[in-house]
Amino acid sequence: MSRPLLNLPSARKHKLTRKSPVDTFIKWASSEEACMDGVDQISLSEMRWGKKPGRPSHEYLVLTFGTFALRLERDTDSWRTLLSPDYSSACKDTISISDHPHDLIEPDAEVVATLVTSSFDSCLSHLVLLLDIIFKTANLYNVYTFNCWWFTARLWINLAKTIPANTSRFRALEGATGHGIERMDAIQFAQRQQYVHLAAFQRLYGTQAAEAKGQLEAASEKIDATFNLHLERRTSLELERPMAKSNAEFEQELEGQRQQICALEDQLRAMARARVELEKRVDVMRATYEKESNARRVLADRLLDSERRCVELESQLELRKLAAIQERNDRASEVRLQAFLDIEQDARRVVEERLRVSESLRWQLEIKFGPSNLETKLRPLSPGCSPNPPTRSQIGEVVDTEQGSRRPAIQTSDTLPPCDGSPAVGDVEEGFDNVNRNEDLSSSQETGATQEGPPHNGVTPADDYPDSLERNLLSPLTLKREILAIVRDSDWQTLTKKVVRNRLEEQFGVDLASQKLFISDAVNDIIREM
Repeated sequence: MSRPLLNLPSARKHKLTRKSPVDTFIKWASSEEACMDGVDQISLSEMRWGKKPGRPSHEYLVLTFGTFALRLERDTDSWRTLLSPDYSSACKDTISISDHPHDLIEPDAEVVATLVTSSFDSCLSHLVLLLDIIFKTANLYNVYTFNCWWFTARLWINLAKTIPANTSRFRALEGATGHGIERMDAIQFAQRQQYVHLAAFQRLYGTQAAEAKGQLEAASEKIDATFNLHLERRTSLELERPMAKSNAEFEQELEGQRQQICALEDQLRAMARARVELEKRVDVMRATYEKESNARRVLADRLLDSERRCVELESQLELRKLAAIQERNDRASEVRLQAFLDIEQDARRVVEERLRVSESLRWQLEIKFGPSNLETKLRPLSPGCSPNPPTRSQIGEVVDTEQGSRRPAIQTSDTLPPCDGSPAVGDVEEGFDNVNRNEDLSSSQETGATQEGPPHNGVTPADDYPDSLERNLLSPLTLKREILAIVRDSDWQTLTKKVVRNRLEEQFGVDLASQKLFISDAVNDIIREM
């Protein structure tokens, strides 16, 4: 309940105020309106035993219920009971209501005991029942017997019975329990307080207090027994309430359960049929899956075979391509070699012609100047001599003179000295050009790309060959042919240019160090062409 107690509709209807008589509070708490507001189910959370100093001192009880607190006390307007225990007056039992328990305790009062609980067993309905029993059993007041401390003790003891010990925490003010008892629970504390008060009363009046003490103890026992009996009845009713159904209700419930059982049985049978159908479907699906798995395996095997065949075909195609390239390279090499051989033959013829002309010129110079004079005339032509050699016009004059005198003897169509513009040299150069054009044409027809001819370093074989013979070296064509043979017969992974040069030197017995650059270029050209 979150609303304040005095704001409840039932409290306003019964005109409940912040300080009301106990009988008014009992009527309100027992009404149907209060039950509808849920007042009877509000749980007790804390009890405080308050004591206001004075002679005699005034004692009261402060109870905390959720969002509000109650102060319960007994008092009277007449003090004539001070004269004797036999006198009595009307009691004045009141209940004060507040939102906080601190507002109900005076600043100069002390709390002699506190009981805190975390259970929901004790509720406001127990307090209402206990107040009704006390009010009906002892509704009188006597300052020595039925006084405020007795009223507080009766409420404390009986309410503490409704709280489980394992869910509560009790704390007493130091010195309030007396001497000789160090530890006690809430009920023992209240009994100890009652014993102390009765002992003081008996010392004051002696035998005169015996009858009043007997009445007090009898009333206390009656209140405790009546409250215990009501608690047992309430507990029995709470236990018997689930079993208090009528036979008709039980039969209706039983019939409903039977119908539920029949419906469950129908559902079970339907589930069994569905299970059988599901198992059949599972079998069909399993068979279909096995067929699909077998077909998938067959397709996978076929795919692997196809892949292997493709790999084999690709390998065969690659081998055929390599063979075709090799064959094409071989044909191109043969054509190139044949062209080189033809050029070499032409160059040999040109060289032979030049040698014959050279010998003829030397013979004519010897006739003209003599051997000694010829050496003097030709010495400036040799390297390292004087830089004043005979001019070309002088040598030409000598040659023309000798040729004019001996022309019928030495001039023939086959032995004329070739020059740069002569038909013999032009034929050789034209032969080189034709060979290069034939190689380029054949290479472009076979491979679709233009390949360069062998490098000549700006000197034709016809021009270079005579110097090679004079230096006792191999001709470029011979070197090219032999290098091609060595490269074809050797392993390319272990073949180097130095190995090629060593083999050529061993084969021909000459030192080819001066032709190292030509051999390197020839090897590169042959490897690139192959």
